[in-house]
Amino acid sequence: MELVPELDFSQPIPDNMASLYPNLQEDEGPEKFSEVEELRTYDQLYKERDLAYRGMWWARQMNLTGESDPKFDLSRSMERRRALEWIMDATLAGC
Repeated sequence: MELVPELDFSQPIPDNMASLYPNLQEDEGPEKFSEVEELRTYDQLYKERDLAYRGMWWARQMNLTGESDPKFDLSRSMERRRALEWIMDATLAGC
């Protein structure tokens, strides 16, 4: 089981995102993450980052021409690419 089964770039962050993290007001700790049975592999992250990178540039091109693509919002694609890069950098650093 993964926290988020699919990374769908056409959708904003779901409303239930905060419920996936420990609730510090209720003294929940990091063991909530231990319930996750499967982490994404480096290859899966790499593919998602590549898609986010290409989507960001596609959205940028659409923005420059005055068009839009509902699957790739520019700001959403940029932030998800940054997040995936941060995760991958931390993974390579052994964090």
